[in-house]
Amino acid sequence: MKKSSFLLAIGISLLLIGCNNPKDSQETSSKEASIMQKAPSVKELVDSREFLDIPYTKEQLLKEKVSLTPEELTKLKAMAYRFYDHLELKDSVYKVGDLTASDLNISDDIFTAIKRNVDEVNAFIKENNKNGIPTSLPELDPESFLQGLN
Repeated sequence: MKKSSFLLAIGISLLLIGCNNPKDSQETSSKEASIMQKAPSVKELVDSREFLDIPYTKEQLLKEKVSLTPEELTKLKAMAYRFYDHLELKDSVYKVGDLTASDLNISDDIFTAIKRNVDEVNAFIKENNKNGIPTSLPELDPESFLQGLN
């Protein structure tokens, strides 16, 4: 896996939502652990094409640090991958074209939060380049991104 793709995967995941560790991750009971073991993986959620959402508004996701359960974090990763899989690197920035939340079968709030994050990254790249600081984004590698999310 390319280091830059892995770093991008981590960066986008962290920038999407400034989340804390999953709720009570240190105090998981054996019953919760068995439930978590049965929860679908990121890849299974991506492949399922089921509608994905987590119970936070775009305002919460963009302005607050939220605590996610392990299941919510897995869903968020699957939603990030669905979005990432449609990105294209053109003219040194990431583009999504006319992509919508319904195209990805994810909630509008999550789609908006992810898209806003990508737009901010693009604005940062453009501003740096405009100011004579050569900055580029790595080529997209969906398989590496997905592996980095697991």
